[in-house]
Amino acid sequence: MIGHIVGNYKIEERVMSKELYTIYVATDTIFGNKVYLKILSHKMSDNAGAKKRYLEEAGNYLKLTHPNILKLLNAEEGDGFTYLAYEYYPHKNLDEYLADNHNLTIKDLTDIFFQACAAIDYAHQHCVIHKNITPACIFLDSSGKLKLGDFGVSFVELIQTEISSNQILEDFYYFSPEKLKEENLDERADIYSLGIILFYLLSKRYPFDEPNLESLINAKIEGRIKDIASYNHNDGPEFSGIIGKLLSKDKNERYLNINQVLDAVNKTKFGFSYKIDISPKQANWFINKARQDYMARRLDLSAEQWEKAASFDPYNPNIHISLAKLYAETNNTPKAIEHYNTAIEVSPYKYKWRNELAVLYKKNNQYDRAINEYGFIKKLDKSFVNFYFNYGNCLFYMKKYDEAVSVWNEALKYDKDNLKYFYNIGVANYFLNKQDQAVKNWREVTAINSKFVKAIYNLSIAELNAGNYNNAFKLWSEVDKIAGLSYLKLNLGNHYYKQVNFESALDYWNTAINLDKNSWHAYFNIAIYYFDKDKNKSKEMFEKTVQIKPDLWASLWNLGYIAKENNDMDAAETFFNKVLELKPDYWQANYYLGEKFLKDGNTEEAQKYFLKIMNAAREDLDNTFYKNMGIIFYKNNEKEKALDWFIKSVAHRNFQWDTSIGIPDNVYKASKIIVEKELKEKGDSSNLLLEDDVKLSLKPELTLAECKEINTIIDY
Repeated sequence: MIGHIVGNYKIEERVMSKELYTIYVATDTIFGNKVYLKILSHKMSDNAGAKKRYLEEAGNYLKLTHPNILKLLNAEEGDGFTYLAYEYYPHKNLDEYLADNHNLTIKDLTDIFFQACAAIDYAHQHCVIHKNITPACIFLDSSGKLKLGDFGVSFVELIQTEISSNQILEDFYYFSPEKLKEENLDERADIYSLGIILFYLLSKRYPFDEPNLESLINAKIEGRIKDIASYNHNDGPEFSGIIGKLLSKDKNERYLNINQVLDAVNKTKFGFSYKIDISPKQANWFINKARQDYMARRLDLSAEQWEKAASFDPYNPNIHISLAKLYAETNNTPKAIEHYNTAIEVSPYKYKWRNELAVLYKKNNQYDRAINEYGFIKKLDKSFVNFYFNYGNCLFYMKKYDEAVSVWNEALKYDKDNLKYFYNIGVANYFLNKQDQAVKNWREVTAINSKFVKAIYNLSIAELNAGNYNNAFKLWSEVDKIAGLSYLKLNLGNHYYKQVNFESALDYWNTAINLDKNSWHAYFNIAIYYFDKDKNKSKEMFEKTVQIKPDLWASLWNLGYIAKENNDMDAAETFFNKVLELKPDYWQANYYLGEKFLKDGNTEEAQKYFLKIMNAAREDLDNTFYKNMGIIFYKNNEKEKALDWFIKSVAHRNFQWDTSIGIPDNVYKASKIIVEKELKEKGDSSNLLLEDDVKLSLKPELTLAECKEINTIIDY
């Protein structure tokens, strides 16, 4: 079996073999951690009745999550096996631990007993009875940390084991009388077994000294037990009464619950103060209150009650899941994530919980974490179709388009008629620059559903990008008959504006705004329409665009332009500076601010702005710009640089050449002769220096805002 994979577990080594099972160390191939894997023999798994009871007991065991309980992770049938997976806990059983630790104090011994009691109390409060507490299922690490395992399942194993009449099994020392008489078992059977454990801890002996199985059974049924004081003269007398009550042959005379046992231990001369803080029963009271508050929509109160329940039963994953869902509903994302993770840490195979957590991560743009959860979900149950859509979407948002397509294609194996997958695959192909394939995908969608608006609209944008404007307009008109979409109305408005049908254009743009109050494109285009007709109306519309989209530099420029036209220079300067924060090389803003500093006589600052213009607006520059650059340097007493700019000014004014490239040598030389001659003849009075104002004309940005982006993927 070494190297064999059973379920999600790869077997690494064998630990032990018994008649009914073999235990291995295995690796969980999903999470990468080690587990103990108990595989039932055919004698057990082929017995339908025994296997059914075994898995029922395992189902109860799976509910138990407590620091002193060996966690059962999984109970499954698959690959021809019935198996249990336990947490990996390198340990020694109680017998081995006591054999290796000879000098344990009374406090050390009672601490072991207390931990076993805490585990049993937790199980009892969840209505689970162990039925077979023995040293073999009590595990301790080197620090003395105890975990109790095999709740219920070891009892089923035991009753399926063949036992000869003359064989004394160690297990029988721990059986309660009612168990030997095959009566129904309740919590008091476990309390009896704990009494044997306490006796054994204090004496390394058993309270029965019988030569064979038959006499042992009779001694138990008749209540003939040894006094612990006869084996432990120092500490035993303090526990004689406690053990006597624990091991009463009549279960009605035993302690009713673990708290009564611990109260008795605390009253001994040793001054113990053992107390169990975890209480599922108290938690249930708060759970019921939390549910009542939730039904009444008192969500804050409900959260308080759930938190109190968690304080009493902190390892119960169902409480944490309820808290997670409540916090998610009230948009307390950090707390929701915290409780989802706590629940999943306890129950890692709950893939539906992982899906809910992943959705929460996705809503908060934590795509990498969502993808991590979706990866686990796929390994846990790849046929769970609900997660594929969002899995692909997260990959898409992270621009992993090829991986998104792969995930959506896989989803189609389980949900082959879902057009949303086909549509999203088309979007991903579009972003992969496979536009022909994208168009094919969207046409396949519209062939099946002729009213799939998003696909039709995307086809219109593909036509627009291909230069087929009339085809795009036809598709827009088709969509317009089906659905009212803000961006569609915008494009139709743009169409009619270009057709000089301003009334229809305004109507569509206003409709776009009615459909989407954040349609800044529509506000911008309305502002353009009113620019030459009503500056105040235009200003109002541009202001609305920057309220919606503060980084829309074109609106900021236009607002600055209108302010300049209205001689509000302070406002103009403020807007133009905002433009440069967003678009540092925008030549018009640099020019305006450069001109302002030049007029103010601050040639150094003016120079900074004018130099930025050279790299951004070569085709817009004229000879006066070059001349004034010369003036700036001349006034700064940088005569050689000034001469160079004057030469460029004359070259631009007197000669024809391609201004997008450097000045040809012959043009530069000819211009230099002219400049030097004029400066020589006229000196500083040369008309080269007469103009202190650059005469470039500033223009508003009045290009229609278009919506040429495709509809992106459909999201849940």
